[in-house]
Amino acid sequence: MRRWRTITALLLILVLAGSIACNPFGGDKEDVIQNPVEVVRGDLTVSVSGSGNLEVANEVKLAFGSGGKMAKLYVEEGDEVSKSDALARLDTDALEMALTQAQVAQAQSQVAQTQADVAQTQAQVAQTQAEVALETAKFNLDRMGDVQELRDDIEEAEWEKKIAEMRLKEAIELESASGDIGYWVGAVAEAQLKILEFQEDLAELLAEDEYASLIVDEVKIKALQVKAAEQSVEATKQSVEQAKHSVEQAKRSLEQAEKSVEHAQKQLDEATIIAPFDGLIASVEAKEGDIIPSPNFSTQPIIHLLDPTSMELQVAVDEIDIPDVRLNQRTIISLDALPEIQFEGKITFISSIPSPEAGVVLYEVKISFDVPPDFELKIGMSATADIIIQER
Repeated sequence: MRRWRTITALLLILVLAGSIACNPFGGDKEDVIQNPVEVVRGDLTVSVSGSGNLEVANEVKLAFGSGGKMAKLYVEEGDEVSKSDALARLDTDALEMALTQAQVAQAQSQVAQTQADVAQTQAQVAQTQAEVALETAKFNLDRMGDVQELRDDIEEAEWEKKIAEMRLKEAIELESASGDIGYWVGAVAEAQLKILEFQEDLAELLAEDEYASLIVDEVKIKALQVKAAEQSVEATKQSVEQAKHSVEQAKRSLEQAEKSVEHAQKQLDEATIIAPFDGLIASVEAKEGDIIPSPNFSTQPIIHLLDPTSMELQVAVDEIDIPDVRLNQRTIISLDALPEIQFEGKITFISSIPSPEAGVVLYEVKISFDVPPDFELKIGMSATADIIIQER
């Protein structure tokens, strides 16, 4: 590698003419030939040169994403293809069956999910109803308690009246002192007054709408209803928990089914090789009827696809010159096979790791360039690149 400075031919001629005019070797003036030339402006270019062989910038070796029997090969070596073209296909009968089964399982899981959601909703509704029933039963029991309390007060006052009447009768029969008779007369009157007051309170309570249908004998029934409602609430809570568990199971089953469908669809899609870009079929490594192993065991490249319109030249640059080399710098590429043609490219890669050769430290540099449609370049052709460092 070397750095060289290209200057105009005019400057070289001027230097040569000046040297002859000076005649340092003492020749005769008659021997000096003077050729006047016109001074003109020109370009100065500083560049770094390197040589290498052409490579393809965009190429790929395509393989199937699943294994099976090669059913159809749509291309052969040398064919030109467009992006998204189908290049080869495996026998997909088993894969299509697997996809169908996975989709059926997915549909069943979706139904199970829906049913579980409905069951959970029903269980939650039942729990709410049971809780309402419990509160209603407790309320009824409380109301029955209010009625029963007044009934108990009336009954107690009636017993007090009976006792007072018995004591009054005994006092009269024994002709007791008027004080005893008067006391028991007052006790009877007081008990009667209590009975009337409690009866009025009960009548007012039962006159209310919410107490109108209550019967005091239903207290025990209401208590049993409360107990049954409490048990119903507990049962519905368990049903809700079971429904939640069923929903979670259904969700997991649905997720698994969706993954199965996705996997089956992926295998079916990968059973066909699709061209990722416009290009040329460089080679085909299998034929129809071949058994292609699963990539889980061994990946077998089937088609080598390359883009001949985008070429790449790899050159080595000396350590002295590499500091001046930058990405996207303009380069002029000349081919040995086409010396009259020049291609313009740019720097796309500069290695950070040196590659010593015979004691010289070199760095790998890659140059990409587009090939016009009228030119058919071949991989491996020898080429020289001039990396433009400065231009004046």
